[in-house]
Amino acid sequence: MFAKLWNDESGVIAVEYLFLVTIVGLGLVVGFANLELAINVEYSELANAILGLSQAYSINTQSSCKASKQGSAVTDTAGTVSFTQVTVAATSVNVVACP
Repeated sequence: MFAKLWNDESGVIAVEYLFLVTIVGLGLVVGFANLELAINVEYSELANAILGLSQAYSINTQSSCKASKQGSAVTDTAGTVSFTQVTVAATSVNVVACP
């Protein structure tokens, strides 16, 4: 009986396919886990790059014969934003110099 069972090869192909599918499935699980880790690292680097952008600006005070404009400035540092409005003392405009 054991000799007959030992020589029976009717299920050998199915077992080989089972081993092949098992190896491919394990490879896919490990590959997707590494892909997930790599994508998370890239998104973290992108977020840090966006947070590192400086959005600071300043506008100088300008004055001419017809109008004057007060300046302002915003300083952007990590975690805080400060706003400063530049004020200028009242000055007299020389009307004779205006065209």
